[in-house]
Amino acid sequence: RQALALYSQIGDLWRLGSSNRSQAKIDSLYAEMQTRYSQVGQRTACLMVTIEQLRAHTEVPMERLDSLMMTYADEPLCAELYIEKVRGLMKRGEHHTAEAIKVCDEGLRRYPRYARVNELRNLKAQLLQPRLTASLARPYYPGDSLRLRLQYRHLASMRMHIYKAKVEEYPMEYAEDEVRLGALRGRQIWSETYALPVHRQEGVAPDEWPYLTNRQEQAFALSLDEGLYVVELEPLGIARPEKARFLLPVSRLH
Repeated sequence: RQALALYSQIGDLWRLGSSNRSQAKIDSLYAEMQTRYSQVGQRTACLMVTIEQLRAHTEVPMERLDSLMMTYADEPLCAELYIEKVRGLMKRGEHHTAEAIKVCDEGLRRYPRYARVNELRNLKAQLLQPRLTASLARPYYPGDSLRLRLQYRHLASMRMHIYKAKVEEYPMEYAEDEVRLGALRGRQIWSETYALPVHRQEGVAPDEWPYLTNRQEQAFALSLDEGLYVVELEPLGIARPEKARFLLPVSRLH
């Protein structure tokens, strides 16, 4: 009953809105609830309240999560702490991807039967999601070699297709719409497979390189006549690949 009363007070404070709400007061109410649950040996309830408190903050110190994960390691609900740690590492950027994947794997190993353990699987899948984008490194003139700026992650190879566009002029409204660009593909005039190597990343441990975005400028030896083309980059070796497309105008007048 006392815990319900404290929950009610927290709810009242949340309803005040961010401008009038006192986070310090909310934290003190959560701390009181944790103390009461601890006094009666309700470890699961205490952890539940702690997790709710953590989620009330935009950022949680990793040291705090690590400490709680050690304290409540025997509680299946501790899997939620692993979920929060992975989310926190993801917010910090891709340089923390390797660590985040290790946390996912440890949580899956420790709590395989937890009701929400699939959330860790989903987060790991997001972390390992392949990505491939490209843009022209410079204007393309007839007879030039094609130079592209590539950005990719979790991919070993790709196939590049080039199609003659079904239109003569550059349709600006299609420029950022890869689905509509697909409808502009006409006769295929080029198709070739290329490796996507993992590059050395300065200041980063080698075991983290595969998880980081690789950036490179690459030349492709092909000659195109004047006209408008659709370039399509197809990631290989993955299920349901998302193809990257963009328009390539070839003209002597840029």
